Amino acid sequence: MAPFYNRVIQDISKFHYISNGVHSQEFIFNPSFKINEEIQIIAVGALLDKKGFDTLIFSCAILKDYGLHFKCNIYGNGPEKKLLKRLIKSLNLEENVNLIDWAENPTILRHIANADILVTPSRPPSRSTRDGLPTVIIEAMASGTIVIGSDFAGIPDIIKHKETGLLVSPENEKEIANAIIEILFDNTLRELLITNAIKKVESDYSLAPNIINLQKLFKSSIFPN
Repeated sequence: MAPFYNRVIQDISKFHYISNGVHSQEFIFNPSFKINEEIQIIAVGALLDKKGFDTLIFSCAILKDYGLHFKCNIYGNGPEKKLLKRLIKSLNLEENVNLIDWAENPTILRHIANADILVTPSRPPSRSTRDGLPTVIIEAMASGTIVIGSDFAGIPDIIKHKETGLLVSPENEKEIANAIIEILFDNTLRELLITNAIKKVESDYSLAPNIINLQKLFKSSIFPN
């Protein structure tokens, strides 16, 4: 059972955990072992308050104040779009942060593979449903893109801090900015995170073995010993 569910379920003996699964063949493995002068940051998801994209935008303001060269592309649509656009303008980040409409999955996967860092700043929602484990984290890890995620909901089940990615506190733009800077300047850490992340996906989040486990579970329920 994943750690997140261990915390919220009283009797875990009655539950079976089968994680999200992905086809590794769908992904372009383009590891960010080397980061060019301009850091490529990406975020993907519905533009809802639970995704915390405003926190990411505030972190971009910090990066700009530090004089770093970067692009942050946020892909998605949703009710928070106008608010996020106003925030980008108010912080004078039009040259650094782009809100881009959702595209077909192969296109999004290509953009994820070409990015250096994926940020998933999820948080407790006030105007939408709660986040779980965003599949985009698995997709990024399978693509060799380093992930920064909130220590929230199911995200710590796959992101182990400084092992498979970096964890930050929800709604903490300073921690996100510092995590991006750490990834930028620590070559050894980048290699470690990329290597461990792809191993984690292959061992725990591959679609075929997870389907087999699900089939076994159904079979044991229909034909119990």
